[in-house]
Order: sequence, then C-alpha cells, then structure tokens
Amino acid sequence: MSYRGSWDLSLSMLNQSVPSSLYNNSFPLPAGQCRERSYLIPASLTEAISDRASEFCALHPRSHASQDYFFTVNNLDLQCMKEAPPEMGSSFSFKMRVRSYGVEVMSPYFLEIKYRIGEFARLRTAILSREDWSEIIEKSFLPADLDLDSAQTLEDFLYMIRRYEARPSVLSKYRSKVYLSQMDDKSQIIFSNNYRSQSTDAWTLQPCADKPFKASDQVWLQLKYDRQMPIWMKEIAEDFELTAITQENLMI
Repeated sequence: MSYRGSWDLSLSMLNQSVPSSLYNNSFPLPAGQCRERSYLIPASLTEAISDRASEFCALHPRSHASQDYFFTVNNLDLQCMKEAPPEMGSSFSFKMRVRSYGVEVMSPYFLEIKYRIGEFARLRTAILSREDWSEIIEKSFLPADLDLDSAQTLEDFLYMIRRYEARPSVLSKYRSKVYLSQMDDKSQIIFSNNYRSQSTDAWTLQPCADKPFKASDQVWLQLKYDRQMPIWMKEIAEDFELTAITQENLMI
C-alpha cells in the first residue's frame, strides 16, 4: 500500500464508528477531527496564560464549578498487547482509557478511544451512568439503556479490547483547568498539573493503597483547534515562547 493510501486509511478511522473501517480506505476525508499541540510550561506561566485565554474563552462548566478552576481527573490507561496493522502507517496510533471526574470516584464513567494521525485526533466516548463499568468490560456486554453514540462506541471499545488484547496499565490522577473558545466551537485550552500515577493490572479507578504514586510537578498545556490554529491562539504560543512536545512525552 502506498503512503498516501495509508494516510487516507488512517484518517478514515478518525471519523468512523465500526472497527472494520480499519481495513477500508474508501471513506472521504472526515471533518470531525481536531488538531492538538502540547507544551510543558513553568507553573509560573499558568496565571498569565489563563488571563490571555479568558479574553477569548469561557471556563468549562467543570472548571467553573471548582473554587480554583481545576478539577480532578481519574484516568485508567490501557495497554494493547497487539499492535495495529502495519498498513495503518507509522503516523497512526490510538489509545484507550477509562475516566471519571471529581475527587470521589463515581459515575458517570467515560470509556474512550482516541485515534491520532499526525497532529489530527478524534475522541470517541461511551458514557456509562452506572457503577458496574468494569463488569461490563470483563463480561463484554452492552447495557440496554445506552444512547446510540455510546452504544456504538462501547461496542467498538469492547471489540478493540479483544482484538488488541488491551489490559489496564497505568492509573493516574491529575487536575485540569479547561477553557472553551467563544470564537468557534472546537478550540480549547487545557492546563493539567499535579500528575500522580501508579502501575496497575486491575479494572478500577481506585488507587491501590499498597502502591506509592509516582508524582510530577510539571504543568502540561494543550491547545486544541480545528484544521488551522486560530490567530489569537497562535499569538499566545508565540508571545509566551511555547515549544511543542511530542505526544510520546505527554502523560495526560
């Protein structure tokens, strides 16, 4: 397969809901994905960049509800024991994870598949408003009360667990502050800090008391936007002399 064919095939995966699209390059270029750039910044820049962001953005409801505008993210990353087919191309990757939000781990739970080709990414989410999410995964069944989007994503999530032998790998907790653009409907600015993690092989978002957390005091900044970075966002990156990091170095 040519490089262009691999590129088209990988991009098609970003906007499809059926796993068989991995092997079908007939889909047109999707319009639903976004681009992402990530940065490591000094903690001292958080307030100044936040002030600039607030000129163009509003706080996400979760941030708005928090006293310091940061909310807790509970995150279980999965590791795939089998790799994606080589015809997908080296620029294609995906990750699977389970999330909840808040200091107390409780529903709703978000089972997510994030596809990436270069700077383009698309996130698909199944929302489960019940506490037995781990049983759903381990027994591989679809609850009857899901909306269509969540049902389709969960079906693919369960398929990919089997197809790629995905298993729990890293449990992490961190705090995020999110700004949503008022200029368009896709741009976001996300600050994340207080990252803590521990290895795990359990389907749970509850940390193991017998395992210490590895901690990091670094601050990650993510800029998300449509195909072209907005001028106001580009000016923020330039004025604060931000240098992008690769996704491989991004923990969140």
